[in-house]
Amino acid sequence: MKVKIACVQLNPKLGQVERNIVRARQLLAQLKGEVDLIVFPELALTGYKFESRSAIEPFLEPTSAGVSAQFAADVSRQYRCFTVIGYPERTQDLGRSDVIYNSALLTNPVGRVVHNYRKTFLYEADEDFGCTENPSRTFEPVEVILDKRYYSADPSPSPDGSGDFKRTSVNFGICMDLNPYKFEAPFNKFEFSLASFARRATLIVCPMAWLSPASPSLTDETADEKARAAHIIHERFFANEAAPTIDLDPSSRSFRPEDAEAHERSGRPFVPSQPEYSTVNYWILRFFPFLNHPRNELPKHYSNVAVVACNRTGLESDVLYAGSSSIIQFRNVPGNTHITTRNPSVSVEGALGQGAEGILVREVEVD
Repeated sequence: MKVKIACVQLNPKLGQVERNIVRARQLLAQLKGEVDLIVFPELALTGYKFESRSAIEPFLEPTSAGVSAQFAADVSRQYRCFTVIGYPERTQDLGRSDVIYNSALLTNPVGRVVHNYRKTFLYEADEDFGCTENPSRTFEPVEVILDKRYYSADPSPSPDGSGDFKRTSVNFGICMDLNPYKFEAPFNKFEFSLASFARRATLIVCPMAWLSPASPSLTDETADEKARAAHIIHERFFANEAAPTIDLDPSSRSFRPEDAEAHERSGRPFVPSQPEYSTVNYWILRFFPFLNHPRNELPKHYSNVAVVACNRTGLESDVLYAGSSSIIQFRNVPGNTHITTRNPSVSVEGALGQGAEGILVREVEVD
């Protein structure tokens, strides 16, 4: 079936929830026509880099019932769509009170929360504010009826005339979930993507706060003058609110293999309007089980799988985020030896710039 997806790439200001809601609504107002799914980034309304438990404490939300859940429900009802949003969850779990999870919830077109996912593989920033790992490490998908007629007061029969609405296997991962566990597991274990493949997920939604390779937080404290000068450029750019990028045109080629290769050759410069190409290609690599590649002998059981990587942009302290939110399509067609978009079994249907707030809308096929 066809699913029309909107990625909302935000630059949320840390702790400024009301301001971030206003900005999100400003971007959503640029949508034209109906969409089936709207996706927001990780910790979309609160910001991400809280330095301690006490810093994030005022912004913790009860399971599927806080500010983010209400906002997502409102968005779903207004745009008659599904909504995914990342939020900081507080719950009583594991025999303890006040357990924090880095979570994402899914609301349906009538505004009801139908799924709550907790981040499984934590990044160091999650540990800084006292986050707990998802106790389940199985990456189980959820079965969702995406046909919006099902949610009307008097649903009509499904397209095949059977009266039964088809279900789609949807999986959720948050940012670090795509990586090897703690960067200690073998690189080719592919825990998240292999679990998604094995459990036959055909729509995979990933809210993110993924860092840019140029983030000062990833460099040595003795970074050279060139690195410090680059950070000053980033600060100056994000100090001024640039016009958002509204990419609603499926014919626009916002990610081309030749541009990605030129980006690598030129040393991965920070060009706000362009994706951080190496990051998007890395996301593709982390979904290797879905690539048709000579070294991938997994029997393909699908025709079309879509991956939504909805990242944030901007700066928080010494952290530079990669933006580059992407909608990626995997197809069961002959591939080759490439592990990037040079492989015909994968295509980046669209990608936003690394420094741009905005919206990316694409229609994809999912089994």
